[in-house]
Amino acid sequence: AGHINGQRRTHHPQCQSRRGMGREGREAVRDKVLPHQRLSVDEIVELWKPLLEGPLAGKKVLFTVSPIRHLADSAHGNQLSKATLLLAIDRLLENEASARTEAALPASGRERDYFPSYEIVLDELRDYSWYAEDTVHPSADAIDLIYGRFAQYCLQGGRG
Repeated sequence: AGHINGQRRTHHPQCQSRRGMGREGREAVRDKVLPHQRLSVDEIVELWKPLLEGPLAGKKVLFTVSPIRHLADSAHGNQLSKATLLLAIDRLLENEASARTEAALPASGRERDYFPSYEIVLDELRDYSWYAEDTVHPSADAIDLIYGRFAQYCLQGGRG
């Protein structure tokens, strides 16, 4: 499968052989050739579990949901996709919290956490003045603010 971001796309030779093509061209080919479907919370969790228990075991993993509005599936589709991702991440973090409790490990040693970039834009920077001219991407000032929060988060060792 392709991206584990709430959308499943299968790799296809036509997309891989288009090196040198601009991003828009690659995305147009991908959208025509590859199936596009929203994954369920359970599917996302099942895709991530082997990664977290295998190659990512013992490593710090920080989840986030992109604040960029994905309007190709409509504003409503964007919200459904983001909500599905948030629920899946919550379940993955809940699984870790429960494993930590069973092992009597402190929360400060979390291997997985969540950084709220989506919520910062949605709840704190509600005004469209925080968006670029396309009203889809955050503005440079919004990106700087999110980056500052991210740096602060990292320097303070997470939210816990």
